[in-house]
Amino acid sequence: MQIIRRYLSTEIMVPFLLTLTVLIFVLLLGNLYKMAEMVIARGVRLIDMLSLILAMVPYLLTMAIPMAFFFSLMVGLGRMGSDGEITAMKALGISPRDFLPPVLLMAVTCTCIVLVLEIWLVPQGLKKIQNITLDILKNKTVLALRPHALSLGIKGMGIYVDEIDQETGMIKGVVIFDQREGERQHTITAREGLIIPDQEEGNLFFLLRQGTIHGYETGKDSYQLTDFKEYKINLDLDALLGQGAKKKRARTRSLNLGELRQKIQALETQGKDASKVRNSLYKRISMSFSCLVFALIGIPLALEPARTSGRFRGLVFALFLLLAYYILFSFGQAIGEKGGPLQLPALWLANVVFAALGGFLFWKKQQEIELAGVKRINLLVRRLAAFMRLG
Repeated sequence: MQIIRRYLSTEIMVPFLLTLTVLIFVLLLGNLYKMAEMVIARGVRLIDMLSLILAMVPYLLTMAIPMAFFFSLMVGLGRMGSDGEITAMKALGISPRDFLPPVLLMAVTCTCIVLVLEIWLVPQGLKKIQNITLDILKNKTVLALRPHALSLGIKGMGIYVDEIDQETGMIKGVVIFDQREGERQHTITAREGLIIPDQEEGNLFFLLRQGTIHGYETGKDSYQLTDFKEYKINLDLDALLGQGAKKKRARTRSLNLGELRQKIQALETQGKDASKVRNSLYKRISMSFSCLVFALIGIPLALEPARTSGRFRGLVFALFLLLAYYILFSFGQAIGEKGGPLQLPALWLANVVFAALGGFLFWKKQQEIELAGVKRINLLVRRLAAFMRLG
């Protein structure tokens, strides 16, 4: 039995690693064009882009690991079924229950990995992405400024400086024309300034010292004059990132488990609504257990005899069930965002439904009862395979 279990583990592990690699590459592919454009057109250092890619990997793994596990389970066991190996094992007295230990071991391992990623590594990665992005924007803004020249690199703002130290970013003799509020305009003069990233707020600021703010509205007879020792201007990240870019806030997503609990307690102490933060916490934990759910529902479906290619049928089953699972999970998440007593059950709805369905199918398979619905799906898969061969 140990030999058979090792063989089962190998049949699942090989396609799992291949599928995981392909999924990570596909998920990264959507961002590679933007990153290449930042390196070539915007002068961002290649080492910064590589750091961004590495910081993104934990987040991508949380999506890729459950999908890769389910695909590999359906394809690996499906291939064994189409080659007659499952039938041979049945003749030796091996029941579907005997397939559980190696599959559940892999499912528990994947669940633990995703849980660690969701609770600790993903928040760290998102914070790293935020810090790298802010440093890139800071360097880009500093490099765009030229002594005795008006810079219009930030939409709605004009910046003039007398002197600038490109290494430290210290600026002297600053004049800023701020027209971002439409008719209400400001002209700000300062003896010196410094562009600083605010990691907590996830934003970029212009810190000015020893200056004056001249405020006025076009079309109105109003004028304000304000002196300051220190003044911070919030820079527009959308304008700095380029046309069409969107500023993404991931404050809750970048909090680890302890920080989420502290934020929930702080919001409740202040009498504020903490449902969105609590929803993020529940979502991370429930999503991590999807691998166990996929194991329960995948074994009885993959062990059904197939007259067509087991790998092809496994791919069709996996795609259909993954789509159904994530639709149901999204539905539960939408309910959970409203808070209330249904928040926790709603976020576990997909897991409970699929686990119950998997347990029922597994029981029928253990009792040697044919799954009528699976027979119909097999027929559709055979027709689809024949159509693709003809095409």
